[in-house]
Amino acid sequence: MGINVDEVRKRLLALLSDKFVDPITGLCPQQGKEEEQLSALLGLFHQEGLIEWNRVKLYTESNKPSGRMSNELIGLKSVVGCEYPLFAKPASQEETKWGARRADLLFVQEDADRVVLVENKIGSKLKTEQLAGYLDYLTQCEFSNRFLILLSGRDFFNEDWYSSELRQMLAKKQLNVSVKSYLIYWEEVFSAVRANHKT
Repeated sequence: MGINVDEVRKRLLALLSDKFVDPITGLCPQQGKEEEQLSALLGLFHQEGLIEWNRVKLYTESNKPSGRMSNELIGLKSVVGCEYPLFAKPASQEETKWGARRADLLFVQEDADRVVLVENKIGSKLKTEQLAGYLDYLTQCEFSNRFLILLSGRDFFNEDWYSSELRQMLAKKQLNVSVKSYLIYWEEVFSAVRANHKT
């Protein structure tokens, strides 16, 4: 059974509260630009300490509760880069695999020796090759604790969007144990924003 992507996207954006808006203009993320704008707001609000990550669950790649919460990966001391370029050596195999890609969000916490790459998808296509590039990049990182997270709406994951691509990629890579993968719901992120910034 298929889903109406536009309808699912609209339902998700309709859940935006007055807390999840651009603090400069007061505008909500706009349809057609929602992935980029939501990622930017999430990065900004995290830097301001406005996301209660202990209220955001981590789900397995099969969309089952993992028993863990996002604050275990994304700590208060984590710094974040939006649209972060994935560095690679020039004219190398790595540059071909991931050098042209950017992480929607990249959280780094040096004192925890941890890096978390977040791919935000709300209706656009996701290829296993893209995820494989992220996995290869994280595998080469100098951090010991490496995580790949897919961030989307509950309805997309319930219809096995994105999570199926993640499982396929992990199967091809023979479940690379050096990188752990999880899913996060935007709905839970929206609910976890503190209402103490100007709108």
